[in-house]
Amino acid sequence: MMDTSKVPWVKTETAADYIWRHTRNPLIRAHAADVQQAIAACRMADNPVDAAAALAGLLIAVHECTGSSWLRANSDDPDVARFTMLLESATESTFADGIPDVGDLDELLATVLWAAHGPQPTAP
Repeated sequence: MMDTSKVPWVKTETAADYIWRHTRNPLIRAHAADVQQAIAACRMADNPVDAAAALAGLLIAVHECTGSSWLRANSDDPDVARFTMLLESATESTFADGIPDVGDLDELLATVLWAAHGPQPTAP
């Protein structure tokens, strides 16, 4: 049995899978599938150049899945602000401070996806 605690991108993959399975909007479903494909590319990257390109693709896929308007509307959230800064550094040719820690980044991307498309709290 595989130890899922050591598999990269498990939290982000879980969030994207939830979105893909539960959203009714076909565009959001397609974006969630794009996130899953970007995760696969990250896992397959076998050198630093490919890893940086795959990570940039993952950040862009998460951006597309959450949506620019949602990110702007929630820009006061610290996780959203941090994600937006990472996204901006990904649009450059390299990450300014190197590639972030995968575990930390997995947590951040999953948090942003859950906040944008996770289950809504039930009213009391």
